[in-house]
Amino acid sequence: MSIFLSCHAFSQVGIQNSNPQATLDIFSKGVDGSTKALKINNGSSPSREMVTVLDNGNVGVGIPNPDASLTVGAANGSFPGYMKLNPQNTEREGGQIDIMGSPVGSTKNWSIDQFSWPGISPTFRIFYSNKSTGAADGRQFSISENDNVGINEINPQDLLHLYGTPGGFGPVGGIYLTNPQDGSWARLGQGHIQLNRVTPFAGHVGGYIDFNGGYEGGGSSFRIAKTALSSGLNALAVTINNVSTDINALPLYIHSDGRVGVGTSQKFTAAANISVRGQAAAEGWSVRHGTNGFFTGNSFNISWDGVHAGVYIDGTFFR
Repeated sequence: MSIFLSCHAFSQVGIQNSNPQATLDIFSKGVDGSTKALKINNGSSPSREMVTVLDNGNVGVGIPNPDASLTVGAANGSFPGYMKLNPQNTEREGGQIDIMGSPVGSTKNWSIDQFSWPGISPTFRIFYSNKSTGAADGRQFSISENDNVGINEINPQDLLHLYGTPGGFGPVGGIYLTNPQDGSWARLGQGHIQLNRVTPFAGHVGGYIDFNGGYEGGGSSFRIAKTALSSGLNALAVTINNVSTDINALPLYIHSDGRVGVGTSQKFTAAANISVRGQAAAEGWSVRHGTNGFFTGNSFNISWDGVHAGVYIDGTFFR
């Protein structure tokens, strides 16, 4: 066994290196991960390998066979995989990790850090900086210490705070949800909601919103849905929903021309602003015009008798 050491007068030590260029300069004989350039054990019994440097450059802390550039902790948990990043300075920058963008195609580098600034809650951030200029935009994703989450917003004011650009929609201007099974989607942004539903069943029902029954009394849910048929129907329907994919009978229809159907999707006449199928009743105060002018104060009831095609006003039948 031979050990070659080279020691210069100003205390540079070389191991298997006759011309050391650092305080400790080790020249390893291996070229891949099958051999080790450095191994440091502790004094436990049996001893534990604390630091390992393989000849392929992988470094391990608490693991003798690191399979990445840096591996911390043992795979079986016998040595903790634990890292701590202390603040960058004594002021407002906490710990930070920088992730460089890919050499081809990427124009951004990404960072993860903790940040504090006057007037905002201290924040955990994920953000990017420009590769060329280094200019950073710290708004991409943030979690404040009051548990608010911001997307494109560094100082979130609610549990979820999205900041969009003027005219933006989808990932920048709001929320965009898609269903890969049938292509349906929903968008929330710019102060409004868009719903688009594509489905192989109940195909005449488009995007819809369901409202569940109240805590007291429960009851059925209600649905507001866009509906269309090949016959020409194009309307918004307000209906009772019993956990169905369809819209049930006797809804309220608001047609694209502003006409209203109650209990029917049809417009009975071209001039009818309201079409009603079934019985209709009203109760309130009458306003009657006679020889003595207007007279108010009489309660009245109106109901429609669909069987006899007539109207009841305070119990009097008119046909």
